[in-house]
Amino acid sequence: MSAVMALSRAELVQLLRNKTTASMALVLPIVLGVLFLFSPDGEPDWWKFALSMQLISAQGLTVYVCTTTVFAARRQDLSLKRLRSGELSDLAIISGVLAPFLVLGVAQCLLLTGVAFAFGAPAPANPAGLVLAIVGGVAVNAAVGLLTAAFSASAEAAQITTAPFFFLALGGAIWALSTDSRWAVALPGGAVATLVGGGGDVLLPLLSMAAWTAVGWALGLRYARWDRRD
Repeated sequence: MSAVMALSRAELVQLLRNKTTASMALVLPIVLGVLFLFSPDGEPDWWKFALSMQLISAQGLTVYVCTTTVFAARRQDLSLKRLRSGELSDLAIISGVLAPFLVLGVAQCLLLTGVAFAFGAPAPANPAGLVLAIVGGVAVNAAVGLLTAAFSASAEAAQITTAPFFFLALGGAIWALSTDSRWAVALPGGAVATLVGGGGDVLLPLLSMAAWTAVGWALGLRYARWDRRD
């Protein structure tokens, strides 16, 4: 366990030293989250939209995009290959690299949610659903980030390969918030938005996020590459 924590601390130090990744993980989600606080024309359902977009932006940028970028970068500079030649198992290496982004993702979601309540957002109809939206959304984005990294040739390529899932999550949330279609819950963003909204059954969103996490994690481990891609 101490080796995993040491790897996580080293990854956090590298994150802070890399201005591009640090901006993506620490600054951009907060800036977007603040912008969502300002309602146009006093829309009554604005807070559901704002809270959903705050969570999806933080989970997408801090967890999904950064996880994909960092795994691709560590593979290209052969850090993963060197770690694998040591005593750490594959699962321990992946956990050590993922941990800082999981913690940051949850912390940003909690911070943005707290700020939204301070600015006048009503108390959630289902507080447990909001907690599940935060934890489940972070888990989905981490798992799919691991999978996307397997097909990203470099950190630069990750800026392109992460776009489809990121916009799929945003689109799923908008679909769930603008219609009553149950199919919207099948998308990761739709599941988060449905849980934030607090209406209906939480079972379907939970099943959707569990499926995305399980499939992303299983395929990510199956197709994980440890050596530099040509």
